[in-house]
Formats: sequence, C-alpha cells, structure tokens
Amino acid sequence: MPTETLYHERRFSAGIFIILTVVFLIMAGFLIAQLALGPLGSKPAPTWVLALMTGLFSLPMINFAFLTLTLTTEGVTVGYGVIRTTLRWDQINAVGRDTEDGFYGWGIRFGKYRGLWVWVYNTIGGERVAFVTGVRKPRGLLVTTADPERVVALARERLQA
Repeated sequence: MPTETLYHERRFSAGIFIILTVVFLIMAGFLIAQLALGPLGSKPAPTWVLALMTGLFSLPMINFAFLTLTLTTEGVTVGYGVIRTTLRWDQINAVGRDTEDGFYGWGIRFGKYRGLWVWVYNTIGGERVAFVTGVRKPRGLLVTTADPERVVALARERLQA
C-alpha cells in the first residue's frame, strides 16, 4: 500500500535564519573586503579559508530556514533540512497539545514534556504538539505547528486505526 500524506506543513524559522544570515553576511563581507582591498590585518587569513568559512556558514543558514512537519499513513516526520526525526504510528502512545510555557526560541534540542525527555523542534511563535512514545528514548517529539487542532485530530485518528 503506498504511503499517503495526511498533513504537510513548512514553517519559516525567522529567528535562527536571521542570526545565521548575519553571521554569513559578516563572513562574506570579510571575504569581499579581502578580495577587493587585499589582505586584512597584520596576520591575514588566506582567501581560501575565508571562502571556505563563508561556504560553511551558508550551510546551516539554508538547512535551518524551514521546519517541516509531515503526517503520513506510516507515521510522523519532523525536521529542519536534512536533520529529521521519524516516528511510526505504532511507536506513538499518545498525542496532545503542549500547554506548558517552557520552550522559547527556535531550533532542535532536548527538553522535558510532562517529566519525559523529548526532542523539541521549535520555531518562534506558534503552538506545539507532543507525540509521546513508550520505551524509546527520547520519549517523543514536541513540534511547533500552525494548526495544532488539525494535527492532533489527524494523529489521534491514526492511533485509533
């Protein structure tokens, strides 16, 4: 049976994108200045090092620009770019809205949800949904979503199926 997408959401993560873009622009500025004006400072970094560092700073900027949440007939996948976590429906024991105010900011981290360690995939603003697992550690996912009611309803429907 082919996998069917039940819900798909892609959220722009402004906070982390802005910070990483500023770092990238600073590195690009040093590279451009060195190319235009010549070596910077008394012990300048080689141009290839500045180019490499500018390229390396562009990778997380691109990777962490969007948080993606997908519910399929097989399970839940959440991720920033290439960093993803997938849970099958048979691994999930419960799903619900997160009403705690313990998570601020953005990014991926470990956090506690009702006393359990979970992966937190967060953006600034928006409500979160918790997918709680049984024995697997960490014990679930906490994900920012634009439509928590719909995500919870679809997930509960799959858990009862």
